[in-house]
Parts: sequence; C-alpha cells; structure tokens
Amino acid sequence: MSICFQALIDWHIEFRSALFLSSVTLGTFLFTMKSFIIQTMKKEVYDNKQYQKVISKRRAENSKEEFYKPLKNLARLIFWSIILAFLSAFSQVSLGYIEKFNSVVICLLIAIVSWVVVIVTLFLVSTNLTQMISIAESEAQENDSGE
Repeated sequence: MSICFQALIDWHIEFRSALFLSSVTLGTFLFTMKSFIIQTMKKEVYDNKQYQKVISKRRAENSKEEFYKPLKNLARLIFWSIILAFLSAFSQVSLGYIEKFNSVVICLLIAIVSWVVVIVTLFLVSTNLTQMISIAESEAQENDSGE
C-alpha cells in the first residue's frame, strides 16, 4: 500500500471521532433550528407586502412564479443538510472503522459533501436574513417619513 494511502487512513483514524461529533452536533443544531428559521423567514420576508408586490409583478410576466418557492427550496436544502450531516456521522462509526482506503475515502467524501451543503445553506439563510433586514429598514423609513 502506498505511503500516501496509509497516511490518509492514519489521519482518518485520528480524526474519526471529531468528524462524528461535529456531524452529530451540526445535524442536531439544524434539526432544532429548521422550523424556527422557516417560520421566521415566512413571517418576516415572504408574508411581507413589499415582497408580495415584487412577486406579483413577476407573476404578471411569468405565471409560474410562486410566492413561497424560495422558502420551499430553503426548507428542502436544510432538510438535506440534516440528512447529510447524520449520514456523515453514521458513516464515521460504521464504515469509518474499516481501515481500508476505499472506506476512508467514502467517509471523508460524505463529510466534505455534508459541509459544502451546510455552507450553501448558511449562505442562503444569510441572504434571507439580509432581505429581512432590508425590508425592516424600508418599513422603518416609510414610518419615519409618514409621521
């Protein structure tokens, strides 16, 4: 066996428990936060009259535009982030104990894919939060100028 392959296996043995714990923690955190994130985004962004006016204009141009499609997509992405995080944790305590190059590569690939999907999820949540703050700011300015 190549020295590089053995080094990867040794590295995985060393960090297997850290990968397991981080995946379980991440999956649990996302699982508990999913409904809060979705409900907050729905209430503060997607139910907002300004957002609905923008979508109504888009619907006039394209009848397939949906009011809540971005929220549905975000919910699905969070769901898959949770699934991948738990799959990564499971792979670390099942396949991870098989000290063969192929099983180590599979475990590490699942972990990497899981983290990439989580990063994309965080980006989309951040984008939604930015939109929520922009809406709140414009409403505050309207209220300030209306008084």
